[in-house]
Amino acid sequence: MNGITITAYGYKNSGTATALYGRNDGADEYGLGIAGTAENEIDLSNFVQLDLSGAIASGAQNAMMIVTSVQSGESFNVYGSNTLGSIGTLLLSNKTADATPFAIPSFPNYKYIGVRAAAGNVLLGAVSFTLGNCSITVSTPVDLECGTCGPAKPQ
Repeated sequence: MNGITITAYGYKNSGTATALYGRNDGADEYGLGIAGTAENEIDLSNFVQLDLSGAIASGAQNAMMIVTSVQSGESFNVYGSNTLGSIGTLLLSNKTADATPFAIPSFPNYKYIGVRAAAGNVLLGAVSFTLGNCSITVSTPVDLECGTCGPAKPQ
């Protein structure tokens, strides 16, 4: 098929690969984290890195990201790199916006975009792009239960 692949990787700060953890606990507690850490989230010792080369090659524009589970006193940094496993260049620092879309800085200059907590721990909630007239969003599935969105779940 002619699909666009976005691959997520988990790393320790040393560049050693580590397992990812998918979380979907409702409210703002959804997204990708690091398995085995506090609350299985991204902390100061680990990062999640996305390979956006497929989106870049396809001509995607308007790259956006959402980071979730950002509680009071917590923050995160966003990095760009052209080397898988290397955190790279700091693009945004000490962001505190929880579950709020923001533009991925310097897109499409970096093939890899990383997220690491600056304080506390966080989750990578979603990324989105536009491609022509299409909007593409990659996120953790959310269980919709509303009459206008589709059939309600049986009680």
